[in-house]
Amino acid sequence: MSAQFIALATVLLVSAAHAADHVIVISVDGLRSEAIDIIINDDDGPNFERLQQEGVWTHDARTDYHYTRTIPNNVSIVTGRPVLLGEIEGHGWSKNSDPSPSDTLHNNKGSYVSSMFDISHDHGLRTSFHVGKEKLELIDESYDSSDGAFDQTGSDDGRRKIDVTVIEEGNAQAADLVNKFIEDLLDAPIHLAFIHLIDPDKAGHGDRWETDGYYDAVERVDTYLGQILQAIENNAPYTGNTTIILTADHGGDDISHADPDDRDNYEIPFYVWGTDVPAQGDLYSLNATTRVDPNNGRPPFALTNQPIRNGDTANLALDLLSLPPIPGSAINASQDLAVALLLDTNITISFNSNRQPVLNWAPGIPATVQISAPSMNNWQDAPSGTWPSTDGIWTDTASNIPRRFYRVSFD
Repeated sequence: MSAQFIALATVLLVSAAHAADHVIVISVDGLRSEAIDIIINDDDGPNFERLQQEGVWTHDARTDYHYTRTIPNNVSIVTGRPVLLGEIEGHGWSKNSDPSPSDTLHNNKGSYVSSMFDISHDHGLRTSFHVGKEKLELIDESYDSSDGAFDQTGSDDGRRKIDVTVIEEGNAQAADLVNKFIEDLLDAPIHLAFIHLIDPDKAGHGDRWETDGYYDAVERVDTYLGQILQAIENNAPYTGNTTIILTADHGGDDISHADPDDRDNYEIPFYVWGTDVPAQGDLYSLNATTRVDPNNGRPPFALTNQPIRNGDTANLALDLLSLPPIPGSAINASQDLAVALLLDTNITISFNSNRQPVLNWAPGIPATVQISAPSMNNWQDAPSGTWPSTDGIWTDTASNIPRRFYRVSFD
């Protein structure tokens, strides 16, 4: 057996499918993980508790390494990139002040910064963006009809990548925004939705973090979650077809969150609830081979030993929608953040008499084989197959193939 085939035999990846028709990304401004524990312990967080009991989550996720501020981290959430340009490509937006009308992520970086909105919209899906701070209009303006990229995928869905945008400013609470968000959800199906909840940040800057006013704000976020969950469960097409990803742009300490060295600022929650997401799953346990719980630490960006970050959100959302990762992204670019338990399928890889790789798993289980080469950044459905298949076997008939990675997703 050649060295080439030995390499192939050692790079088999198996992932549990967790496709959804709709994904809602919730970014809670200034939400500290320990605040969720406190309101649950006081019986004031029933919806956070429900997400814990019915989904997968961690309170030990991380923000961007260098910045614990609103705009830089929300841009990371939607682009899958760290902030700083460097060895690992960043999006480059470090300012947290109001952008000028001509500012975009692209002219700031000097090249186009693709986002989860690009991928979803260009594949014909409907997107939305509801935020409670006017300065986040930077994101909407970067993907409008004049600054969004030309659609190169299938039919031309236009340059504007966000179909519904609502930007509110001056409110200390997101109650009106949530009502408008639900109204827009029910008006016409939205496949990828982003909503930014402002309450904890407003309270933290006004009353200080770790005060009654702050915890009251987190309780309001729990109420908003209840409203969104009710809308999902009581209205088609969302019922049974929707996944929520909830995280934060930063935490907070005293009246600020500017110091990226302060654990109260960089430690954040990360929750996933919905379609095919197992109950009471610990995200680090599910991702023991790809993510490392940082405990009290603040690991920098690197190619290995990474924690779960808010920047994992964009490519996870796309993976849930069965879409490819964002070109040029650096966080979860392999879409290897798992939110579902692996099936016991006893998958093997072997070689037939023609020295072709053969993947085998238990027949009767619908599955899709995907290939990426020469790295794990461009997954495509394997050729010569009708997916999903219940055959339990697939043969790579290509000859003189380069180094390849395989994964089998179960539907």
